[in-house]
Amino acid sequence: MPFVPCRISYNNTMVIDRGHFMKTLSKSQFKPQVLAYLREVEEAGEELIITDHGRPVVKIVPLARKDSLAEVQQRWQQRVADGTVAYDADEAVQPIEDWGDIG
Repeated sequence: MPFVPCRISYNNTMVIDRGHFMKTLSKSQFKPQVLAYLREVEEAGEELIITDHGRPVVKIVPLARKDSLAEVQQRWQQRVADGTVAYDADEAVQPIEDWGDIG
């Protein structure tokens, strides 16, 4: 999706893009602390705009967060408790021999 700012400022401030804020930095501000800024994007989950002579040239976005096994299990336990997912422990561990003809 193309970058379409609504309001923009280029002195290590924020850009408003489609209703959310993104931090902006010049290339010279970004370069000496690349790893710190990348870690910030990863941990905060917020996008970062890099500018060149006041013009946005790079947008750094975090990848979709991967949930831990414990988070996934907790989410599924809640769904079972809410009744949105049916779970029968006896059926879940049924021996393969009881499945019948698969092929």
